[in-house]
Amino acid sequence: MEKNTIDYSTYEMSVKEKMIGYVAGAAAAFIAIQIFFGYVILSGICAVAAGFVGIKIYRQVLKKKRDNVLLIQFRDMLGSVSTSIGSGKNVVNSFNDAYQEMQNQFGDSSYIANELKFIITGLQNNITIENLLMDFGERSAQEDIQSFAEVFSVANRRGGSIRQIILDTKNVISDKISVELEIQTLISGKKNELNIMILLPLIVVSQVNTMMAETSGFDIITFIVKIVAIAMFVFAYFIGQKIMDIRV
Repeated sequence: MEKNTIDYSTYEMSVKEKMIGYVAGAAAAFIAIQIFFGYVILSGICAVAAGFVGIKIYRQVLKKKRDNVLLIQFRDMLGSVSTSIGSGKNVVNSFNDAYQEMQNQFGDSSYIANELKFIITGLQNNITIENLLMDFGERSAQEDIQSFAEVFSVANRRGGSIRQIILDTKNVISDKISVELEIQTLISGKKNELNIMILLPLIVVSQVNTMMAETSGFDIITFIVKIVAIAMFVFAYFIGQKIMDIRV
């Protein structure tokens, strides 16, 4: 709606974040290629290209982290609104109270405080709470927030129990977060094994290169085999990451 709102379906990286992603990707590629092939020029070329891949991967990591933070803050906001409505306040005043509480809990610059500020400003400009929440749900790109906005809109127009809807949504989100935390705890060991798996070939090849006394000339067959081996390990790592990215 306004330019000061956030589209959570994408993540705009700062210059610093892009640099971190690029350096991390380039450094990882340079070390891996140098260990496998031992050619500085080749390692440098691959590092330059891999830096852009590093930015893309880091963007996904930051977006996922932001989505998790937003969902937790949204859950706590629902708890605050529900408490205010339960004490007899109307919806508008309940969102005002939630704004003050979220400011105290997460800070003025937090995602949920900014969203509540936008909602309150919209209400002051005669925009309906249904439209404001629907806009937030669409921008959030999160099913839980979108579903809440849709159900809230219907209930508010037809006289449904707003407080019960808010409580039910809060409980669903809380259960979802709890289950995800339990899953992450259960698979943490497997994640460590996956990270070791991708590092082990580098360690083995490095040790073999150290123990080799003589230097052999360029061998195209060996070169191709190493490329295939690297591709297989990278492919296996990303498949493992996909398998362990369990969504509730």
